[in-house]
Amino acid sequence: MSMKILKPDVLPNLPIVADLDKTILVQDVLREVHIDKGDISANHVVVLDIRESRISKSFFSQTIIKRFELRDCIVTDCDFTASKIVESSWQSVELDKCRCSGVQLQSSQLRSVVFRGCKLDMANFRFANLQDVLFEDCVINEADFYDATLKNVEFVGCTFEQVAFSAKSFRNVDISKSEIISIRGTEKMKGVKISSYQLFALAPILAANIGIIIED
Repeated sequence: MSMKILKPDVLPNLPIVADLDKTILVQDVLREVHIDKGDISANHVVVLDIRESRISKSFFSQTIIKRFELRDCIVTDCDFTASKIVESSWQSVELDKCRCSGVQLQSSQLRSVVFRGCKLDMANFRFANLQDVLFEDCVINEADFYDATLKNVEFVGCTFEQVAFSAKSFRNVDISKSEIISIRGTEKMKGVKISSYQLFALAPILAANIGIIIED
């Protein structure tokens, strides 16, 4: 598929920021740093803008960030569980083995983003705009893509279980390399690529959508 994911522009050997909670009190834009073992869990942050940086083993769980932007960042083994970062902006970001269960990303903009080995169960992508995004080996049970816009998005090695896939529009979206257990919103899946095997699994739901009654 014609996906254009740009690698984050991050330098090696960046200066380490350990006391993230203290740093953001005096500086809301962080550039070319390595945030390691930072913790702003259960905080209310007005602005947090991180660019050309690495973030590792840091905690953002249950944090409310009113204006959040990540650009050219590599994020590894971090915790965004139940964080509220609506209307956020993510561009050229790689997330590896991050815990994002219940993260609220409504109306966010994600462009050139990779989620790899992440927990995204119950993640909220409602009304979000996703372009050139890869989900690889992620847990996405009960994730919600209601009225989202997806363009050049691929799901590889993921399992769809109770996922709300009733997006506003799909363009060049591929879920053929993932497993479908149950999915909601199939009536709005025009433009989604699936495999022939997945078609058999979805057949009863698709038939019900157009009023076909199946009897054996």
